[in-house]
Amino acid sequence: MLDHALIIRGATPHDASTVRRLAALTGHAPPHGRTLLAERDGLAIAALPLTSGLVLADPAVPIADVTRLLRHRRYQLLRQGGAVGMANTLLHRPAATA
Repeated sequence: MLDHALIIRGATPHDASTVRRLAALTGHAPPHGRTLLAERDGLAIAALPLTSGLVLADPAVPIADVTRLLRHRRYQLLRQGGAVGMANTLLHRPAATA
């Protein structure tokens, strides 16, 4: 079995067409706002908008493991509330508190 490199990062303006493509594959409108992008071996396979949490991916690509990692990273960023670390670059405002 091959070990494929997986990277989860914040999408940049250069990734807009990739995120639009992933949204189209799922039949959803492209997301607005900050989005996480999952890449396997340099190829974007899934996106997750921080605001909605809706996973956008090619239905033909198995991404159960990627979905868990994307949602976990989203949780970490929202939990930080935009005040520290990487979340500050991904979020414009602190997350709402319960």
